Amino acid sequence: MVKELHFLEKDMFLQGLFANGSTMVMTSEGNRIFEVWNKTNKCLASAYDSIFDIMAISYPESITKFYRERGAQEFAVMWTYPYNITKLLIVNEVGTIFMGTSTGKIRAHQWPFTDSMKFTKHFT
Repeated sequence: MVKELHFLEKDMFLQGLFANGSTMVMTSEGNRIFEVWNKTNKCLASAYDSIFDIMAISYPESITKFYRERGAQEFAVMWTYPYNITKLLIVNEVGTIFMGTSTGKIRAHQWPFTDSMKFTKHFT
């Protein structure tokens, strides 16, 4: 079951979030670029930045993980307890990632994260 679909980079890519816990990025023609499987975790939201090759995925355990290398290398984790991130939107034009929360608030943070130490300093 498809939970979300988003067009990226002037409609050149399509990103999907699925009920089985996976998220996929494909070309607008339907060719798969990569897929991230989360067999033990169900995803709440995901966003992919094709410019910086960073995938953000939020989970019900009140964490959001950030991956490089087309989803293969986890490089940062953000703990969001006591709420969950339910929507993610990356807007490169303004250098911001927007995060909708389970409490109805929207968090906005500088984007992209250049290193995990800076990330930890600003988000824990």
